[in-house]
Amino acid sequence: MPLSLPAARSGAAAPRRTLARALLLAAAVCATLAAAGSPSFAADSRGKPTLTVIKRVDAAGDRGRFNLRIDDRTRAKAVGDGGTTGPVPLAPGVHTVTETAAPGTRLSDYTRTFKGACNAKGEVSLKRGDAKTCIIVNTPKPAARTTLKVNKIVVPSGAKGVFNLTIDGTVWAANVGHGGTTGLVVLQPGPHQVGETAGTATALGEFVPSYSGDCDATGAVTLAAGQAAVCTITNTRMLWTAKALMPTPRLYFGIGAIGNHIYVVGGANSGLGRYATLERYTPSTDTWVTKTPMSLPRDGLGVGVINGILYAVGGKSYSAMGSGVTGRLEAYDPATDTWTTKAPMPNPRRGLGVGVVNGILYAVGGEVSGGSAPVATLQAYDPATDTWTTKAPLPSKRVHLTAVGHAGKLYVVGGDGPALFSPNLTLVQAYDPATDTWATLAPITNARRGVAVTTAHGFVYAIGGNNGGTVYSLAQRYDAATNTWTTIAPMLTPRTFAGAATVGNRIFVIGGENAILTTYGTNERYAP
Repeated sequence: MPLSLPAARSGAAAPRRTLARALLLAAAVCATLAAAGSPSFAADSRGKPTLTVIKRVDAAGDRGRFNLRIDDRTRAKAVGDGGTTGPVPLAPGVHTVTETAAPGTRLSDYTRTFKGACNAKGEVSLKRGDAKTCIIVNTPKPAARTTLKVNKIVVPSGAKGVFNLTIDGTVWAANVGHGGTTGLVVLQPGPHQVGETAGTATALGEFVPSYSGDCDATGAVTLAAGQAAVCTITNTRMLWTAKALMPTPRLYFGIGAIGNHIYVVGGANSGLGRYATLERYTPSTDTWVTKTPMSLPRDGLGVGVINGILYAVGGKSYSAMGSGVTGRLEAYDPATDTWTTKAPMPNPRRGLGVGVVNGILYAVGGEVSGGSAPVATLQAYDPATDTWTTKAPLPSKRVHLTAVGHAGKLYVVGGDGPALFSPNLTLVQAYDPATDTWATLAPITNARRGVAVTTAHGFVYAIGGNNGGTVYSLAQRYDAATNTWTTIAPMLTPRTFAGAATVGNRIFVIGGENAILTTYGTNERYAP
């Protein structure tokens, strides 16, 4: 309010008396305004003190959550160990720090002490310019607290897969792998259910779960008051998984992957009945559908895929359309579900290996008639010109070998030769189209023919096969960088003359037969 000062009188003493009276009047007015709470004399906000409250929980991994309050006002919600309000500007004076329990936490399960600038009651005095910190320390009461900890084990430990660990349907640890844990979770005594859901890019169907520790086989656990229970979920990776059976059981067929589908064509049953049948498998739905068949039933053929077209070449057929070993080449277009006959292979063969390298189809080895001696012939088909070219032959004659293109070369695995009734081979050789030359590589384990071969993850895989009366589930992986083979988990079902194809870095081994000539429609997926 404005102040009116009396006019000064003449003389030396008058100004002094007048000034004194004015000062007394001003002081009285200020006192009156201050008593009325006038904002005109509030502290400058730039000089306000601050108070920071920090939460400490004296137990590693404790999952307690707390609401931090100053003067009965919540300044930080649901914080755990290390949580803080941050600096809170306050008026000078005495303030009180408290806390409440967030959902799932009981204050009665903890003892509480105050540290830092607060006294034992949580009180702190602030003046202008202060920047003080109070710490609330909560120590669990061992006798009162009931906890459950869930641990994760993955077998093998390096297997890809992450999981969300749940208690009573609530996720307490997300996307954890081998060695992951929920930490201590404070719960009410009584029954609880431990479980899990699939984490990012993980399929639970690829793992076998088991429960141990304080949980029963279903993941159920009943907690007593004060108990500190531990449950462990162990997920064992099913490297091999049985999938939907191929509708037509067979062996000696051709197989190839186009996009997200696998195509199986031709082949025979153990009674030597031959097929022109084409069936398509879709891994994402685990389903089969029948498509338009080839024009000529045959077994012992080879298949390659170039630019989304499936090429089926060679084989042996007995039908009204022809008999014996053939050089027929047919091309299947999945977009139209139609076959087109192409230039035949110059040297008809059965039991040959077929692979694709840089858009060229290579047909190698085989036999020119049933029960004849193997050959070493290598011929290349260019779909752009519909022509065949003869290349450098195999260093050793072979039949019932398998071929696959990988990293710019044609790899040829196993078989038998070089003469009729020769023993099976461990031989592995690679053809380099750039130099038209062959190189002998590290051999596979166990001499075999009828091996299923494919590529995935930068490796060549050789799976199954037979050596006379022995049919293998053996699976191996070849590393071209080190010229070494590594044995991996075996197939679930031993088979020979099956076919292998890769979709989405998952290997599918389909069909084949066993040692007593039973033909399979078996379909097994390998997911490393």
